[in-house]
Amino acid sequence: MVIVSVPAVADVQEAYLGKQIYDWLYSTGIIVSKSPLYNDILNPITEPLKAVAGPRYDAPFIFTIGRDPYPNVASVPGGRVYVSDKTFEVIRYREELAGALCHAVAHTVRHDFASVARKAFNTQLAAGALMLGASASYYGGILNNPLRLLDPNTINGLVNATKPGNVAAANAVAGAIRAGSVSPMTAAESVESEADVTGADLCAKAGLNPWGLVWLLENYQKSKMAGRMEMLSDAPGDRIRILKAYFASAPERFAKFDRDRAHGTPMQ
Repeated sequence: MVIVSVPAVADVQEAYLGKQIYDWLYSTGIIVSKSPLYNDILNPITEPLKAVAGPRYDAPFIFTIGRDPYPNVASVPGGRVYVSDKTFEVIRYREELAGALCHAVAHTVRHDFASVARKAFNTQLAAGALMLGASASYYGGILNNPLRLLDPNTINGLVNATKPGNVAAANAVAGAIRAGSVSPMTAAESVESEADVTGADLCAKAGLNPWGLVWLLENYQKSKMAGRMEMLSDAPGDRIRILKAYFASAPERFAKFDRDRAHGTPMQ
C-alpha cells in the first residue's frame, strides 16, 4: 500500500478555509441550525460515521443542513459536511443518504482538497464549498445553478468577502480552476471513484450499508436528478462497476450488507 503524505500546512489551510466558508454561509442565513431532520434522520447516520472517520482526520466532523433549492451533499475543507434541505426530499432511502455522506467524508479523510489544489486537476471540492445557494446578484447570476463549476473570480470574491486579505488561498483555488479547465475529465472521475471506494469502507466499518451509494448512483444515472447533484455526475456507470467489483473482491467486509434497493429504509 502506498501512503501519500500531505504536508501539515495543508491541514491548517483546510481548517482556515472551512471556517471562512461556514462563517459566510451563516452570515447569509443559509445554515439551518435547528430542524427535526437532525435527530430523526441525519444524526443516526453521522454518529457512527464520525466514530470511524474521526480518528483519520485531525479536526472533528460537523454535519450541517443548509437551505438550497437543489439536492446536494458536499464536504469542504476542515471537516465540515453540508447537506441541502432539498436532499431529504429527493433521496428515497436512508442507505442512499449514508452512501452520499460516506463519499463526502472520504474526500476529507483523503485530503482531496489539498491534493486537488496541489495537482491542479479538479475543482469539484472548491465548487462544492459554494453549493448552498449564494446570492445570485453578488455573483452576477452564476449561482442560479449552485452546482456549476465556478470561475476564479467567483472563488476570489467569496474568499475576499469572507475575510479580506486571504489572497493566497483565493489564488490557489483559482489556479486549480484554471488548470482544471484544460485537464482530462478522467482525472476528476478518478478522484470521485477513489472517494467512492474509501467511502464504502467507511460505511461498512460504521455498520452502514455501502450499497446505498450504488443505489444512489444508479438512480442518478436513470433520472439525472435534473443534473443537479454534483457529487454523482462524473461517470456514474463506471463508478457503479468499480464499486460492485470492489464489493465482490472483499466478501468478508461487504457480503453481510443487503444489495437489494427494494429493502432500503425509507427516508420518511
